[in-house]
Amino acid sequence: MQDTSHGRSTLAVLCLCFGLSGVVEAATPEPAAPTLRPARRPVALRFNREGTRLFVANRNNGSLSVIDARQERVIAEYPVGKGLADLVLLPDGTSWLALDQEESSVLLLEERDGSLQVVARQPVKLDPVKLVLTSDGLTCIVASRLGRALTFFSWSQAPTDARAMLGLTHTIDLPFSPRDMLLDRDGSTLIVADAFGGQLALIDVQRGRLLAVHSLPAHNIRGLALTPDGESLLLAHQELNPDGRAIQDDIQWGALVSNKVRVLKLAPLLERQPKARIQPPATPDQVIELGRFSGDPSALACDRKGRVILTLAGVDQVVTGLDYAHLEIRTGSGKRPTAIALDADQSRAYVADTLDDTVSVFEIKSGKRLAQIPLGPSRDPSIEERGERLFYDARLSRGGWMSCQSCHTDGHSNGLNVDTIGDGGYGAPKRVPSLFGTSRTGPWGWTGRNDRLDEQVHQSTVTTVQGVWPTESEVAEMSAFLRTLSLPRTPPLAPSKAASARRGQTLFEAQCATCHAKPEYTSAQRYDVGLADEVGQSRFNPPSLRGVQYRAPLLHDGRAKTLDEVFRKYRHPQDTDWTAEEVTDILTFLESL
Repeated sequence: MQDTSHGRSTLAVLCLCFGLSGVVEAATPEPAAPTLRPARRPVALRFNREGTRLFVANRNNGSLSVIDARQERVIAEYPVGKGLADLVLLPDGTSWLALDQEESSVLLLEERDGSLQVVARQPVKLDPVKLVLTSDGLTCIVASRLGRALTFFSWSQAPTDARAMLGLTHTIDLPFSPRDMLLDRDGSTLIVADAFGGQLALIDVQRGRLLAVHSLPAHNIRGLALTPDGESLLLAHQELNPDGRAIQDDIQWGALVSNKVRVLKLAPLLERQPKARIQPPATPDQVIELGRFSGDPSALACDRKGRVILTLAGVDQVVTGLDYAHLEIRTGSGKRPTAIALDADQSRAYVADTLDDTVSVFEIKSGKRLAQIPLGPSRDPSIEERGERLFYDARLSRGGWMSCQSCHTDGHSNGLNVDTIGDGGYGAPKRVPSLFGTSRTGPWGWTGRNDRLDEQVHQSTVTTVQGVWPTESEVAEMSAFLRTLSLPRTPPLAPSKAASARRGQTLFEAQCATCHAKPEYTSAQRYDVGLADEVGQSRFNPPSLRGVQYRAPLLHDGRAKTLDEVFRKYRHPQDTDWTAEEVTDILTFLESL
């Protein structure tokens, strides 16, 4: 849905944690409350060492729910953060690491006196989303999505009182935003998947360095798994056809957006390459087409027998099969299934139904859903929550191939170009815009055709996904959901960059402020920027520059791969001759927005 400004950022307001806390914070189970609580939004699942209890990380309220696997009910809930994204159990069996995505920090938790206690906090780069523990159990790696970095921590126990201790070792910057991660069979190489586009990074775990970056014809890589022999990598993802258009036939037959499980042989993928970037990657062994009504494949797991479990988050289904080539059994799940945990004997799969606040239990062999465990009392969803469900619902599109999420990943952008009618006609694909802070940046669409947000929502539902004509209530719900979006906070500039940022601001106000005016660094007009599209249009509505450092590629067709290219290569605006120092200064200023 490239031309729409509706969407959902899974981020709340993001901020940085202010250092390591040495104070123990007790977190006892919350007592039953007479009033209904806010939505929890489960996003990650992990079993304890005995396999008797399932711990559930909740994104919205920052709590950990604990499920008794035998009784299939919640037995405790611990408020430990503000917005959790992932958790792992440490080797001692009583300590946990959890990611607080909203606070951009790692939480060290210990089980004491029947409760979980936060014993330390470590800040990490912006927007942490995934944790991986190395095979020796001594190092934890954190993927920060908007921070575009991996942070390595060492874990140990104090010799005197056996308390867990956590120490930062180093950080690796990445050329893309990471999300899912997986270790190879011997644990020596970490495979890191792009959160938005189709890149894979290979990391030497022992040396802590980037080995290579592969590019795939993919976006929204949402599931990684190894086959039991460790020889192949399975990836669940979507693929956008650059030659497809948002017309009925292309959408109906999956010619615009398709959903796939890709199989890559690991041996050629993991070969140590002399170059940091390889295109194309290793030839896929097989690509499994998931077909109609398979929108937004998400979590992926493979058990010891090679049986595959895949969630289709956009159509609320779980797919199981004897192997990756025979994904034949589809079973209904709760709303937006996004995470999987297998029990100890791998006979059952537990699935987080993110938008239902439940965990569903499936028998792997038959694919049958055995139970649905509520994490708390149910309640009627708010208008914003109803809009959230619509944003992630691929059944709104013709054939169930795509949702708003398919292009506006997590409310942001997959960074690709899509040919829609939103700019007045076909033939000129435009870059998918980010929806962060979109409610404040009208008019909408690259050519500013819609002055009202609800008009843009209606147009995108009808013409971009070619779906069912939305009702007035649905348009109002999606529009209300949009208005909950917020921009991610940018880290404060280092004091050493302050003078450069001031010089950059002066340059910006002289050259750029007419089109990108405060406070949102945009305007409601259209301007000829000297960059015509394929059908001759050269007048565009300027996008907001708030959070622009997270929005590459840039310009209407994504021709500028970095902010630096906007000024050096394309001499924006209007063939401006920038000096090297001026480019440095203006980029420093833009980093602060």
